[in-house]
Amino acid sequence: MKQVVLYFLPIFAVALIGSVANMLIISISTTIISSEISGQFFYQIS
Repeated sequence: MKQVVLYFLPIFAVALIGSVANMLIISISTTIISSEISGQFFYQIS
C-alpha cells in the first residue's frame, strides 16, 4: 500500500503544480486582456 502511495505522490504533485500554474497563467492573461480593452475604451472616449 505504501509503495502505491509513493508511486502516485509525484503524479499528484505534478498535477497540482500544473493546475496552479494554469490558474496563474489564466489570471495573468485575463488581467492583461482586460487592461488592454479598458485602455482602448478610455482612448476612444478621450
